[in-house]
Amino acid sequence: MNWRFLAGLRVQVGLVVLVVTAALYSALGVLGFRLVQSAGRDAVADRVRMVTAELASDLAGGAQVVRITTPDGVVAWVVSKSIPALGPTPGEVEVTEHLTVHHVPVVLEGAASVASTGANLSTLHHGLWVAVPIAAVLSALLAGYAVHRALRQVGSMQAQLASIGPSDVVTRLERTDSGDELDELAGTVNAMLDRIAQGRLAQHQFTSDAAHELRTPLMALAGELELARGGAPVDTAFYARTDASLERLASRIDDLVLLSSLDERPPLLRSDVDLGELARQECLPLAGSISVLDHGAVAQLDRRLIARALTNLVTNALRHATSAVQIEVHTEGDVVVVRVGDDGPGVAPEQRQVIFDRFRRVDDARNVRHGGAGLGLAIVASVAEVHGGDVVAGVSALGGLEVTLTLPRSALGAATSGTSLVAGN
Repeated sequence: MNWRFLAGLRVQVGLVVLVVTAALYSALGVLGFRLVQSAGRDAVADRVRMVTAELASDLAGGAQVVRITTPDGVVAWVVSKSIPALGPTPGEVEVTEHLTVHHVPVVLEGAASVASTGANLSTLHHGLWVAVPIAAVLSALLAGYAVHRALRQVGSMQAQLASIGPSDVVTRLERTDSGDELDELAGTVNAMLDRIAQGRLAQHQFTSDAAHELRTPLMALAGELELARGGAPVDTAFYARTDASLERLASRIDDLVLLSSLDERPPLLRSDVDLGELARQECLPLAGSISVLDHGAVAQLDRRLIARALTNLVTNALRHATSAVQIEVHTEGDVVVVRVGDDGPGVAPEQRQVIFDRFRRVDDARNVRHGGAGLGLAIVASVAEVHGGDVVAGVSALGGLEVTLTLPRSALGAATSGTSLVAGN
């Protein structure tokens, strides 16, 4: 038998409501049965007490009555040695009263049958066998109808989502502003579509910028080759120009490959890294006035990635510095901090957050020397993110730009920390 029809939400809700309703109504029916039974016996007992009270009143009035029988089947009698107690029969309710009549202790007993109550309970019991299934089925049908109406909006949302094409970055789900769960779901889906659209636009922009950066050295190489074919002398200057173009092209490709790999969150090869020593090692091949203030900072980091980040920070500072670059390394609690500052023109406050974006340049404000491709600080930001750290831009003690790289000292700290790219003051 094919049970796939049970996968439908309406069918599942209907079955759940059917089972729950049947169980609930059955429990309520048993409870009601017990309550009715108890109430019936209490009513019979009250009637017996009324008859025994009449018998007691007759005895107090001097009547020689030892037994009363009523038309509705209630019997009351005086218990004495000469008239032994009859005792209740099965299916009867018995009441015993102890009284004093004319200073003489008297025991009165009464009894009545509960057969009529039992008949009523039997009728109720049989009625429940019919009422409970009908009520459960009706409840399940009503629940299925309610779910069907509720799912209409889901069907509308599904149709709207199906109409959104791969190039559509504008269409969003309609919201009812009702504040219910489906309206909240529509808002969540719209937020997801916004993120997808932003990612698509960022990817398009990244592709366009990358193509431009790669095209420039390729066009330079093509021009040099065209000149060589046209008879231009192939001398030392020619080789120097082609080597420079090739080096630039290789550098851009390396940067793009590294950014792509960092986006995939690669596993880190962590080891104990002395950031002060690493900073000095990375500064040695670089020309310029660089000072390192090492206050001691050792952390479990991926040495290769941190070395690349430090190189990018120092290179960026040297490119825009007037005469000096300063590196400061220290520890603050569970994190290590690397600050790289220069004495260049600095960056405007409104641009300090965007300088970590890919292919972002602010060379119009920092035009002491020729700028790069706008990937160096983006790589620093990505390295900080994969380590669970952050990077901020502010004003250095030398008057120019200061970039502060903060990293957790251990892998455990990285797992519990977040990443943010913010601008300092």
